[in-house]
Amino acid sequence: MSIRARAFKTDWEPSSVATGDYVITGYVAEPTFSPLPGTYATPQNVTLACAADGAVIHYTTDGSDPTENSPVYESPIAVTSGMSIRARAFKTEWMPSAVLTGNYIITGTVDAPLFSPSPGTFTMPQEVKLSSASSGASVYYTTDGSDPSESSRFYTAAISISSTTTIRAKAFKEDWMPSPESVGTYTIIETVATPVFSPSPGTYVTHREAELTCATSDAVIYYTTDGSDPTEDSIAYTSSIPVSETTTIRAKAFKTDWISSNTETGTYIITGTLEPPVLSLSSDVYTAPQTVELSCSTPEAVIRYTTDESDPTEDSPVYSSPISVDQTMTIRAKAFRADWASSDTETGHYIITQIESPDSGGGCFIGTFF
Repeated sequence: MSIRARAFKTDWEPSSVATGDYVITGYVAEPTFSPLPGTYATPQNVTLACAADGAVIHYTTDGSDPTENSPVYESPIAVTSGMSIRARAFKTEWMPSAVLTGNYIITGTVDAPLFSPSPGTFTMPQEVKLSSASSGASVYYTTDGSDPSESSRFYTAAISISSTTTIRAKAFKEDWMPSPESVGTYTIIETVATPVFSPSPGTYVTHREAELTCATSDAVIYYTTDGSDPTEDSIAYTSSIPVSETTTIRAKAFKTDWISSNTETGTYIITGTLEPPVLSLSSDVYTAPQTVELSCSTPEAVIRYTTDESDPTEDSPVYSSPISVDQTMTIRAKAFRADWASSDTETGHYIITQIESPDSGGGCFIGTFF
């Protein structure tokens, strides 16, 4: 607005004209931020703008209010970490704008998950733990080869690995860039189960058929009977092994890409049947008392006998010294030994008679004593 004024007074000359021009400008528009203040996972380039033509924006990043002596905004401001930008627009003959503040939080990228134990080759199942150095991060993982996302399995406890497995893991945190993907392959080289013998190794009276089994599916059992350790060049077990004499079998199971089993050793002792006792005196009629000795050709055999016509058992008397036969007697003898089949029963029949002398006053006769 332009105001022109002049003064008048009676009998006076009027004054000259005074002119006053008034320009009402107002306040400069507030600056704007782009992108808007907030939390970002990556560095930002912040652009300042003002809707007022000809306005100059001054800004600070030290928390102070901007003045016309503060830096002039000319190009985007690089924000690589947390930063507070305060901006104000100035224009000649205009009131400065209000101070506008923009707070930017730059979080960054979550640290990649770590594996414990470290991926590698193992001979037994593992319990794998996942962690991220970024506090508050959540770890998600897959074991099917797909890339993990926040829709994948959420890690809460150690992962049980019993066979070769590849774990892919990624850590996430609100307002942060997801971590790089961590990949860990755990190769489990298992040990084949030790072969099992049936029947169990031990002492047997008669022929055995030794069978070998292994709890690990698809394992192949190899064995030897010459005392050497089995290898994959040894005899492959395909059917029961006949054992008709004392034999030591050594067996080991193998499977491709597995650690071979321990060697299992089984000794089968086949004893057999004891030889029957031998009576030193043949069955016959004798005219005088006799002594009968018993013996057995099998070492460590125990001979038991009876004189009452019954078959000897392990409860019958043990033969330890010659048996006196002073009257008609039947001796039955049998040999026993632990882990052996008892012998057949050997029998001796002894008839004791006596010839009476003519001088005895009686007739000559033969007497049989029972």
